[in-house]
Amino acid sequence: MRDPKRAGSGAEEPPPHLRLQSHQPYHRPISGLDHDSLGAIYANIRHWRAALKAINRDIAEAQEQGFQDLAEGNNIKGWILVGKGLRFLPGIQLIEGKSKEDIRWDELQRGDGMWSNIAFWVAVCVIGMLLGIGLLAAAGLALATSPDVVHYLPFLSPVVAHNNIPSGLATALAPAVAASLFIGLAMLGIHKAASQSGAASVTVVRIKAFKAVFWVIVIVAGIWIVVAGSLLFGAHALDVQSRETPSIANGTIATAVLLLFITLNLAIIVPGLLLLQPVRLWKIYKRKKRAVTPRQQFRAIYPKMYNPIYGMGCCILGIVFAAAFALLFPFIGPAVLLLVLLTLVAHRFLIGYVYGKTDSGQTGGLLQLWILRRFATLLSLQPILLGLIVLSRRKWVLGGIMIGTAIGIIGVVEWYCSNKLKKPGPDSLSPVTRDAIESYVRSARPAGRFGGSSENGAASSTNRKGKSRRGKNGSISSVLDMMSITLAVMPGSNRRRPPVPLPTEHLDDLTATEKAARTHPDAPPRLPPLAFVDHAEEMSGILYPPELTAPPPVIWLLNDSAGIARSEAYDLQHYHHLTTVIDVRAPADVMTPRNSDDHRRDQRKY
Repeated sequence: MRDPKRAGSGAEEPPPHLRLQSHQPYHRPISGLDHDSLGAIYANIRHWRAALKAINRDIAEAQEQGFQDLAEGNNIKGWILVGKGLRFLPGIQLIEGKSKEDIRWDELQRGDGMWSNIAFWVAVCVIGMLLGIGLLAAAGLALATSPDVVHYLPFLSPVVAHNNIPSGLATALAPAVAASLFIGLAMLGIHKAASQSGAASVTVVRIKAFKAVFWVIVIVAGIWIVVAGSLLFGAHALDVQSRETPSIANGTIATAVLLLFITLNLAIIVPGLLLLQPVRLWKIYKRKKRAVTPRQQFRAIYPKMYNPIYGMGCCILGIVFAAAFALLFPFIGPAVLLLVLLTLVAHRFLIGYVYGKTDSGQTGGLLQLWILRRFATLLSLQPILLGLIVLSRRKWVLGGIMIGTAIGIIGVVEWYCSNKLKKPGPDSLSPVTRDAIESYVRSARPAGRFGGSSENGAASSTNRKGKSRRGKNGSISSVLDMMSITLAVMPGSNRRRPPVPLPTEHLDDLTATEKAARTHPDAPPRLPPLAFVDHAEEMSGILYPPELTAPPPVIWLLNDSAGIARSEAYDLQHYHHLTTVIDVRAPADVMTPRNSDDHRRDQRKY
């Protein structure tokens, strides 16, 4: 009943649930999102769950179609062969790294290796020409204080008009810094161009890039800069046609000062840049800033393979300078020694603590043998340079002896290395082996490729051969069924791994997500081992294209202290049949996933 006194006073009576409260209730916010925003988020989650399931079905169908094409012999561009003596087969491209990660599957599918290789060497020549122009300008600035050089290069007169410290820095430090910058840009351009060279192996790409850098450094940064500086120094003698050769020889010695400053500049800057890694630090900072999911964070901080092209390129440049001027200009020797020593310290630190992994297999020292051979050839630079200088003084006998000594060094080195590194040819094989190789080549070569017919004719010929083979041998089961029988069995501990492909330390977050989830920086140093064999280890000896053997993608969730990620992972696995892992930051976070047989069974039911 209403109180008549309150009703008569006209005061508004509070509702019943607020009569005992002196203040309004305080609603604690659960999150910063309202109901509409949360509904939109859950709608997106449901949408992408269904989309992921549809994508998984499409991938499975495409893989099954790919295996059927393999069984019928359709759309096959080549084979990956494992064995000894494969170099005797014509048309073989050796995978020098001998590992699965060393194969460039996109280049194998493209198949335009020859034209890509030609384009790469054309790009190297263009880069060498541009580097030569830049080094010519640096040499002209360094020799601006020499007699009569400013007369032929009048735009340099303001630089040498004042005999002060800025003028000295402009003619000594600036050319060295500019030359170092030009050489670094040239190495970067060659490294970028090598990735488009059409090689089927990552190791071959790196070897090709290193060889290109070596020849550009030796020819352009080593020989051309000396020749250009000598010609600039002797420009007046060439103009008046008086004492040309002695002036050019004196210019060779004057250019050694520029080479000394370049070496000192590289000895200070390059090891510091290698140790500090400013470019890599900036890239990691940007990737971590953009990373949202744990997979993106893993890819942002996971180290890549160390590329020694920059450090070794600078060492090669220093060795070229030392091999040519160690006797003419002895001050360059300690500078080169300092450069090599500091670069070695930086190299050991990087491969031990920063890039402590290998992902391209092993080459058996092919690059090291090649670089030792080239270093032995560089020993001829000193007698060649001394011989040319002596010949400019008209001492013919002594100059001839030095030039002959240089030619003898080159001949002996090349003869000895060719003798030791020579591989036996097809004539070393037995007649039975040669006949077997010829029979294999005839049977493996498509009829329409070299016989003048079109591609359609070749494909139809392949199809006819496949049909006749199936008619002769009877029907065969699907390759997918055979692989499910032979490959789906979990390998035991006593299973012998084949010698090829070689195992690497590569960790792919798509095929080994469970291992990648254990690499969180907050994870303890020791975790219980995996209770199963992951997909990457199962397929370690299978040399099929990755898209044919790729497993269904594993959802990688961010771990949290409230247990929401663990609950979501449980729901995704048991109700949606989507494999899920979370970040491992403690031994209790290690989830026990189902084996591959259970996953395949659920996929079939689904």
